[in-house]
Amino acid sequence: MDDSLSSKKSPSEQTLIEAVMKGRITRRRFVQAAVALGMSGTLIGVVLDACGSSSLGSGSGTPVKGGTLTMARSADADNLDPYNTVEDQGIFIDLQIFDRLVRLSADGQSIEPELAKSWQYSSDGKSITFALQSGITFSDGSPLTADDVAFSLNRAFDPNSNWSFLYGPVRSNWPKEGGSVSAVDAQTVKIDLDQPFAPLLAALTTFASSIYPKANYQKWGDKNLTLHPVGTGAYMLESWDPGVQLTLTKNPKYRDAGKVYLDKIVFKVIKDDNARALQLQAKAVDLIDQVSASQISSITSTGDQIFQVKGAQDMFVRFNYKVDPYQDVNVRLALAWAADRQKMATDIFKGYADPGKSLVPASCLFYDGNQDAPGFDLNKAKSYLSQSSKPNGFSDTLLFLGGDSNYNSAMQIWAQDLKQIGINLTLQPTDPAQLGSIVYKSTFSMAGLYFTPDTPDPDEIMGLVDYAIANAIHTYFHDDQLHEMLAQARANLDATSRAQQYSAIQKRINDLAVTINFTSQPRLYAGTPNVHGFQPSHQGRYYFENVWKSS
Repeated sequence: MDDSLSSKKSPSEQTLIEAVMKGRITRRRFVQAAVALGMSGTLIGVVLDACGSSSLGSGSGTPVKGGTLTMARSADADNLDPYNTVEDQGIFIDLQIFDRLVRLSADGQSIEPELAKSWQYSSDGKSITFALQSGITFSDGSPLTADDVAFSLNRAFDPNSNWSFLYGPVRSNWPKEGGSVSAVDAQTVKIDLDQPFAPLLAALTTFASSIYPKANYQKWGDKNLTLHPVGTGAYMLESWDPGVQLTLTKNPKYRDAGKVYLDKIVFKVIKDDNARALQLQAKAVDLIDQVSASQISSITSTGDQIFQVKGAQDMFVRFNYKVDPYQDVNVRLALAWAADRQKMATDIFKGYADPGKSLVPASCLFYDGNQDAPGFDLNKAKSYLSQSSKPNGFSDTLLFLGGDSNYNSAMQIWAQDLKQIGINLTLQPTDPAQLGSIVYKSTFSMAGLYFTPDTPDPDEIMGLVDYAIANAIHTYFHDDQLHEMLAQARANLDATSRAQQYSAIQKRINDLAVTINFTSQPRLYAGTPNVHGFQPSHQGRYYFENVWKSS
């Protein structure tokens, strides 16, 4: 046994650790007993890591076909057109309906074929050619063609889209056809670039790169495509009562339809954290999302299971740089140094979270938590404020994700400490879909959100600090040095030197306090013992192809 697990533990804790390490008890039973003993969340996580799993749930047993799985979620999907989808709840539905050219591996660190069977870069790194799998059909029975792929991606690459920042030096003539993506023949697609772009393949794994029929878009258009999505994924839309319930049914045209177990998946909207947990306990639902660390003990005590994805969700606040006084770096540094991240991680997340040290998530490549991130020091915060354009303080309103007790508690901690330095913050919980729209329109002062990486490449979140990308994702932040640093890192195909570049980028982001990064925490889901095969990815995304229910 690892010495780190065998020192400074009580006899009861030591016996319990040995039991799970040697396989005498299940991980779920270990968690139940550990919580009852008062073992810290941090130690529980260390033990589970040593057991070789990042999930507290179990997927054992012989798969059973059929049945309906019901999942209660904190919010509804905002849109089912990948071009217009913004929030995670919509993204995770898109991932069930649509496929992409490539997908992430199970560990989130490499790229695997999906609709493409192979791909090849040109020698100068300025183009990449994809060979499509043959015999793929959409859920409406129409065949997948290279024209559909080129159409979908050229629309995704539209500079005015929500997610164009993912794709770097690609060109789109949208709404006219043509651009960087072209159909070489019926089974071959080529993407041309103005310069090499290291994050391209990772970007093509995201929901925003989903492929759909050109004809279906032409039939329904921008406004109505969300209600009539057609893809090649394992499931397709059966019905949607916005704000209440969304139902997916198995896609009979799916290329591996025989390997999909569930007949239907029902997503119910239950905004309150405790209400979702009660529905799980009553077995009215099979899965719930947005589990708080404080709920783990009560959930596992009744025999239900917890699914944990480490480092999959970062809590942060972004500023609108068109609004006074957020152009002032000393104001931002005062706000940053007044955030007690350790208290948030310990008190709210019960040791499951870590203090935020970078805008780059810890689960991403090139993360560097040693680049002078702001800590918690109210005297230093007061000093920065005294040097700012608001030396006597100010008042403002923070919009943040409603229906999330963890977020609310963290912002309460921050607001109380800010009050001590003369900043009065009014907290306004806001519906996630509404908040996404507000941020997109730049009609906010401060917005509190989560970031879940869709790819292992850090370039996705870098849009927030690059003015060339949708006005720094609608924040209007502007820094010429960061813009140039990012341009160089994106064109660099050497991973070793690119890591060094991203360390320097993270330091400058921290020095400027471009965002306030609070905590890095796992995504926590819970399910009944009858749910098997549910394994959210390192990016927090979930698929249902391998999920089944026992009786």
